[in-house]
Amino acid sequence: MPSVYHLQPKFQYLPRPVTNGRARPDRAANQVRIAALVLSLTADAGVTLLIVLMVLLAAIGEMIAIIAALNGASRRYDSRMEKNDRALGFVNRSRTTLAERRSRTCS
Repeated sequence: MPSVYHLQPKFQYLPRPVTNGRARPDRAANQVRIAALVLSLTADAGVTLLIVLMVLLAAIGEMIAIIAALNGASRRYDSRMEKNDRALGFVNRSRTTLAERRSRTCS
């Protein structure tokens, strides 16, 4: 299983096409570094926002279940996807997305 240390160089490689296009003799190295930093922070913000959204939706779902239980409703387990199925779905979707990104950066 790859660790963060194995994935870090690949994430550092992602902004290189943009920064290489910006590197010209009339531009300072700091301008290229700032562009790479902004691009990196934008990607990090997108991933962070997705994680926060997933946690928020999970918390809202649990709060709805608690409110329903307080009002006398019983917990229902007859849905198409139970908790384990949803977790497996998230893992599979994450792996698929990561594999797609790897194939784009490697080709």
